[in-house]
Amino acid sequence: MRHLLDLHHGHKYVLVPVLAVVLAIAAGRADAGRTLSQDDTQTYVAGMAGGPSDQPDGADRGGAYAEFTVGVYLMETGAVFKAADHLENAWRLSAWDVSVGRQLAKACFLLKNFARCEMVVDNILTQVPDDYEALLVKAKVRYVKRDRDGAVEQLVRIREVYGLHFEIERLLGNIAYEAGDVDVALEAYGNCLKIDDMHPYIYYRYGLLLSQAFRFTEAEPAFRKAIELDPGFVEPAMELAEIYVNTGRPGEAVPVLEKAVDVDPT
Repeated sequence: MRHLLDLHHGHKYVLVPVLAVVLAIAAGRADAGRTLSQDDTQTYVAGMAGGPSDQPDGADRGGAYAEFTVGVYLMETGAVFKAADHLENAWRLSAWDVSVGRQLAKACFLLKNFARCEMVVDNILTQVPDDYEALLVKAKVRYVKRDRDGAVEQLVRIREVYGLHFEIERLLGNIAYEAGDVDVALEAYGNCLKIDDMHPYIYYRYGLLLSQAFRFTEAEPAFRKAIELDPGFVEPAMELAEIYVNTGRPGEAVPVLEKAVDVDPT
């Protein structure tokens, strides 16, 4: 039988059969296009809330690799429910390998199994206290659970260790925006645009904050940039037209509104 990979572990080679991976992938393909229902999610949460009951004495690296490969493949095809099963197996067989845990935490997050997600993340953080992906997932869990202070604490911790990252600044900006903290939101969104200036929605949010602070001169180019990046994005066009009206330039508002109506007649 041909083998996918020979993994050297100590002085032994662990053989991973190609057939095992292929059959598992084939079995998952029927599930790949399936939309995850509420019943699916509830079943998964109920079944996995406690996690594996016994930690293995040693890692079965061959079996773990096969399960991990299938799990990642299914995640990429959108079959998250089935992917989570394989990733749980890989997590157990690998004796809590961090790289496996990261993927499992993402699957649990997508399935809204936040309790299990946090258990996996906490395990990762006991091994690697400043693991970027684990800290980010933990922050996202706290954010969706409306624990904004806890989310900010995690995000600031990541920023202190790793510096500025787009996803961190975006989340910090969103939290500050929702809390009405204009200065903090402007700083975070401004950092986003320094890192990657190709995001129309960030320009839109940035422009909104400036406009609400009556900083129209600064808001105007932000809305223009959002429209330039996404001509079908109607909201910044409406805001830009309003700025023209409020600053005594109604004639400039007309073509902007006409374009917006052409894009979205409603």
